[in-house]
Amino acid sequence: MVSDIQNEMRGTQVTTIVAGRFDEAQAAQRALSALISKGFHHTDASRFFVNPPGQHGELPAGGDQFADAESSKAHIGAGVGAAAGGAVGAAAAAAIPGLGPIMALGLVALGAYTGSFAGAIAKLGDDSAAEALHASPGRKGGGMVAVRVLNDEAERIAIETLREQGAKDVERAEGEWRDGTWQDFDPLTPPRPTA
Repeated sequence: MVSDIQNEMRGTQVTTIVAGRFDEAQAAQRALSALISKGFHHTDASRFFVNPPGQHGELPAGGDQFADAESSKAHIGAGVGAAAGGAVGAAAAAAIPGLGPIMALGLVALGAYTGSFAGAIAKLGDDSAAEALHASPGRKGGGMVAVRVLNDEAERIAIETLREQGAKDVERAEGEWRDGTWQDFDPLTPPRPTA
């Protein structure tokens, strides 16, 4: 059993860790139970939650990135929308007879404001911005199950078990395992998938 193999080297702190991501907490719990039933000790396997990209809270102003990839082109959309909206507002002001200059400027400003807002929103939904977000480094959010493995056979069993349980993004890492958890886990580091 795995527990006999694992017991040989229990004092090691920096070790090989195999982990898998799950979309649902119940699936992660089932995977953890499956690992323990295959002989991994309770102190060699743990479950935790990883926030979605951008929400890890590493920066003083909040979040974990200096800019949101989806907002990268919003200023272009806002400028185009403001120009178009201003033109519509000017046309509307010209079409209304007897409109005073302040009311005409108000219509132009309202058109520009509305257009800039609509243009920025349109660019936020742009596929190229969404692709940039998904291509950014880091990892997807979800329930993580991590297990410390101390030899090749334990690693093979851990990988197979996580895959059988439906894990996504099964990865292998070197890390510090202490007090039954992956101590130096970094949600900003992209996962290194297993073969």
